Amino acid sequence: MAGSGIGIKVSGDKAARAALLAAAGQLQAEVAAVHKQAARMIEQDTRSMMGDQMVTSDRSGRLERSIKGTGTATEIKVTLGNRSTPYAGWWEFGGFTKSPIGNTNREIVPGGRSLYPSVAKNRAAIYAMLDRVARRVAETIVGFK
Repeated sequence: MAGSGIGIKVSGDKAARAALLAAAGQLQAEVAAVHKQAARMIEQDTRSMMGDQMVTSDRSGRLERSIKGTGTATEIKVTLGNRSTPYAGWWEFGGFTKSPIGNTNREIVPGGRSLYPSVAKNRAAIYAMLDRVARRVAETIVGFK
């Protein structure tokens, strides 16, 4: 017989679902803002570390200008290098390179010289910012403490 089964009804289900959906939207927006801020922090620190390590200045400034940071709700992305700076990987990690003016050997640093250390330096601060956002959003959900 249809309709003769046992069921459970949860009161306040619609309100709880609405609160969770609102919190999810708020969380997504706030996480995106934190990711953008984190990308800027890493970008600035990478430039600073790069400037501190330059033995001879990058005459054109292209390598520093090639550092780009972006943040979305799902990721933080910071890039070093572009078409006009094909030497970015060599500068960051080292190695051997041939050029028209001579061969150059640079000590290999697997952990990188500026970008990766900058990420490591800022990791704890980024996690703390994300934790604050998650706690603030969680507190907006009715009855969650």
